[in-house]
Amino acid sequence: MKKYKDDLFAIMAGGSFLYFSTLDKEWALFWKIAGFLLLIWGILTVCIHLKSGKEP
Repeated sequence: MKKYKDDLFAIMAGGSFLYFSTLDKEWALFWKIAGFLLLIWGILTVCIHLKSGKEP
């Protein structure tokens, strides 16, 4: 899993942004959009790397 650390970091950051959206009501929409984008990007890149079988 060490070779996927950037992708996993994006997934964790997306989850953190979604958590921040529950704490800050004024910026909730921004945190939700940023969180979902990072989460989707991280998951897609992990899937692409696993499917291709190549190291990132």
